[in-house]
Amino acid sequence: MDAIAKHILSTSQFDLPFLIKFMRTVEEIKKIAEAPGGEHLLLEVLRGKMVGRFFWPPSSRTFHQFSVAAQKLGAGGDSERGLPKEIIDSEGKKKIVFELPFSSEMKGAFFEDEIRAWASAYYVLILRHHEEGYVTRAASILDSFQYDRHVINAGDGPGQHPSQALIDLLTILYHFHINIEREWGRLKDMSIAFIGDNRMGRTVHSLAPLLGRLGFKIIFISLPILTYPIDKLRELDESGTRYEFRETLCHADIFYVTRPNIGDYFPDEEARIIDEYLKQHAITQEVVMKYQPKLVLHPFPRRKEIPIWLPGDPATHHISIDHMPQAGYFQQMDYGVLVRMALLKMVAAPYVDIGDLYASRWNSTYTRQCICGRVENSILGWNECPQPPYLFLPKALNCSFCKT
Repeated sequence: MDAIAKHILSTSQFDLPFLIKFMRTVEEIKKIAEAPGGEHLLLEVLRGKMVGRFFWPPSSRTFHQFSVAAQKLGAGGDSERGLPKEIIDSEGKKKIVFELPFSSEMKGAFFEDEIRAWASAYYVLILRHHEEGYVTRAASILDSFQYDRHVINAGDGPGQHPSQALIDLLTILYHFHINIEREWGRLKDMSIAFIGDNRMGRTVHSLAPLLGRLGFKIIFISLPILTYPIDKLRELDESGTRYEFRETLCHADIFYVTRPNIGDYFPDEEARIIDEYLKQHAITQEVVMKYQPKLVLHPFPRRKEIPIWLPGDPATHHISIDHMPQAGYFQQMDYGVLVRMALLKMVAAPYVDIGDLYASRWNSTYTRQCICGRVENSILGWNECPQPPYLFLPKALNCSFCKT
């Protein structure tokens, strides 16, 4: 795809040119944020634009990280979060759905009309829905009526979670010190084991095809009732991805562990089987020492699949891998805001050159120029002149470098 995207709906959009552009944007934002006055400069990227966040199901990391990412780029906006409701489906089974309590949805409004109403107020819509396909449906209605608006999929049921996949990929690249622009071929020698809920886990459905296209060998490890869906294997087959299925743990460079959504998608009997399986296949210190993964990832929240380390419970200190160097799931969290800042910038402000903004802000802080060519900056003092001499600046006879 073009490195400029109108919507972010699925990792099928992420080809190598997009990923290279994404990593450049991440590094650019990091560099500016760490520079003097850089955080104030980043507020110019989305200044004046409004970002709306509408999350039917619960969310901690994704919701708050997108909120902070938008604020750090200077965007305004608002949000709405859903509440659970139990219904009886067409087969007579209980099912949990979510409703936005302050939306006209509560009065029977059409989903499409709600999307158009939000688009009248917001430039970017960040949506999480409990039904697969609903976020794509939102983007389609806006495109059909030629709205100049952007939609980002923050998770749609068991479908896709593209921003999480980018966080996962970034964590992998940083951990193994891989420059995707020059060294992406190194990924072809790597393997990743998806352990846990490969059937309903949208993070697995997002990351597996993305890494498969980059050359990873994929290993799906789960109970048969949690295996990767057959209908989603087509994407792996079309890209020539190497994959295999197992029920027991084995060696892989990366363990990607997920929490089965017990209670959301599985009846009580299956839930008991899954719970017992998790106890037997928990990723403990013993397991990591035995199978030697170089990195363990988890999109969180977790349950029993990766035991937690508790300060007041010494028994957990000999089981949990939280303090081991292979534990990469806290780095995943730490990269969340940065990744979502880059994604918002690429979607909502693709033509804004942060480097040019920084140069103009830097130039405005110059106060004097020495006869040796160095310039005085109100923030950093005397420094080498990064551009041709500024003839309009007041001249100084001697700077702190050439004073004798």
